[in-house]
Amino acid sequence: MMKKRPLSVVGQGISEKCREGLCRMGFEVAILHRYVRLGAGVDTHADLMLFPIDRKIFIYSEVAKAEPSLVADLCQR
Repeated sequence: MMKKRPLSVVGQGISEKCREGLCRMGFEVAILHRYVRLGAGVDTHADLMLFPIDRKIFIYSEVAKAEPSLVADLCQR
């Protein structure tokens, strides 16, 4: 089995230049869509939608339901 690249989860507001830079550094980039319940200005902040603690990843259930492929990928890591 091929080893997966490290994952960087970012909000959809990331610039193309930043996304490309992360890819060049060897990251796989996952883009989260807006989470409108957070409010304007922070609704694309991935760090407010999910966070790691002790090798576990916590994610808002509404975000998890909206991003099933990301959740599946996280479960395989």
